Amino acid sequence: INDSMGCGLVGLGPYGGAVDYEGNFFFHGFGSGSFARIDFATKNVTLGQGGGYGTTVDTKGRLWWSSSARRYDPATRQTQSANATSSGGMGQDLQGRIWGAQDGNVVWIDMETMAVGDTVTIPGSFTTKGVSVDIDGFIWVTRQSDPTVYKIDPDTYQIDTYTGLNN
Repeated sequence: INDSMGCGLVGLGPYGGAVDYEGNFFFHGFGSGSFARIDFATKNVTLGQGGGYGTTVDTKGRLWWSSSARRYDPATRQTQSANATSSGGMGQDLQGRIWGAQDGNVVWIDMETMAVGDTVTIPGSFTTKGVSVDIDGFIWVTRQSDPTVYKIDPDTYQIDTYTGLNN
């Protein structure tokens, strides 16, 4: 989507995308300060202000962005900020917490109250970038230029490592 299509989203292209439970696609326009929502059924595009490096959609259909951890509710068109920074990916666990990459750590935010929870330090000195949550609720973390992936137990914060990746 670009200006030639009359959508008004400028920048370097889609960056940090996520799909909600209805199949609608959200993405941040890199460098634009804007985001787009593409309706799955109609293919209609809705634009809004906001966005960030990492993007996820929670189970209530609200969009989350990293950099300055924020939540956007499409129903109310309201954005709320948590008092946390994030340097990369985000994901929701089975307990209703949004986990976000944060320099060399991950931090969780309560998805309802926006309260910032615990920070889990990842061993080493690389920048944390990727965050995902598996079907069993474990938090998976990758780091820039690090050949290791980290699996975090969301209850105990125990970290298991898997090595041998190639950047």
